Amino acid sequence: MSEDSRKDHLRVLNKYNTILDQMDPMRPLGKVIQVSGQTILSSGPPDTSIGQICKVESTDGQSIMTEVTGFRGHDLVLVALGPTTGIFPDSMVHATGQRMTIHVGNEMLGRILDGLGRPLDDGPPILTGNIFPAERNAPTPTARVPIHQPL
Repeated sequence: MSEDSRKDHLRVLNKYNTILDQMDPMRPLGKVIQVSGQTILSSGPPDTSIGQICKVESTDGQSIMTEVTGFRGHDLVLVALGPTTGIFPDSMVHATGQRMTIHVGNEMLGRILDGLGRPLDDGPPILTGNIFPAERNAPTPTARVPIHQPL
């Protein structure tokens, strides 16, 4: 076996070791039943509630983040929070047990962000600041600090 071939084999093994390290063998999984646009129908995982974040495996070994938005019988209706390219029938679905959060802090000032708080500009990811749930009630107008100087 040539040195290049050995390196290719090691690269593939390292990729799968990384995937195995991220898996929780005791956590129940679901499977993709159907995909239509950004909507994914999944048979589980069980005990998953509306608003919970799930990760769906894709063909390239990456995970696509989704949010549970409803149920169809015992199946979950998920909305992909990114492109659905690479999702296939029977793709594994992992429940994270978490809801969507966003980092809020001064690092956001002057940045261009998507709806999930991820930078669209060439700057670094926003990882500091306070972490807030993405879905929460807005403060009442009387509880807000008045704006005295426009941006």
